[in-house]
Amino acid sequence: ETPASLVKLSLDAALKCCPNLEIVFSGNIGESSPQAVNRLIACFEYNGESNWMPVSKYVATKLAEAVELDTLTRLFSKYGVRNPTTRGLLFELFFFKKIKCGLSLRYRGSQELTQWEGCPVITFDAKGGMQTLPAERTCLKPVNPFQGGYDAIIVEPRGKLVEFVQVTEANVHAFKLAFFAEALTVLGIPAAGWKVKVVFMVPRDRLENFRIGKITGCGALEEYGWKRGQEERQAEVAGMDIA
Repeated sequence: ETPASLVKLSLDAALKCCPNLEIVFSGNIGESSPQAVNRLIACFEYNGESNWMPVSKYVATKLAEAVELDTLTRLFSKYGVRNPTTRGLLFELFFFKKIKCGLSLRYRGSQELTQWEGCPVITFDAKGGMQTLPAERTCLKPVNPFQGGYDAIIVEPRGKLVEFVQVTEANVHAFKLAFFAEALTVLGIPAAGWKVKVVFMVPRDRLENFRIGKITGCGALEEYGWKRGQEERQAEVAGMDIA
């Protein structure tokens, strides 16, 4: 097996040669082209149709950092309809791109739009933790692409607020509370004086139909004011437009 460090070096070398994310999704760059970045592309079958997409979330994230929001919106409309995997990946990339400059959303049960303030996005190692919390509002993105429970943690030290965000394009998503408790411990967030929220972020057109699926780890957030067995009621669902 190839060590992850060497895989990363190989992917980084290929990324330097890649013009943009849109070309990777179209699948028309390969070893016969001058760029020769075929190592970035994965092709798989879905409903009898060949689909192209970045080979990993690491590659997709790196490419997305270099494109504008309108490019991600166009990709979502053009390629997201093909299969749920591609659609979910693009929706997550869109969220991290949007949170940097601020985003509008609507919470389920409300007719009013809520504006989330923009903030920097930095990587977060759920195993290694952080020596000190950011001084200002910051979005923490797990370095592990397979992190369970959440996709982002928004920390507001001044307001003593932690918001876990699960970005999902699915109609149903599991709620695994143990991952949130572990993150709070690693970050050194005390129960006294801090408020903890959990938000399931979905596309606006799925806001009313989305539901929380299997819940595990009930009671894991009790010391932060969450009532055992009532976690589903305390979690929030918000809808975000892809525009």
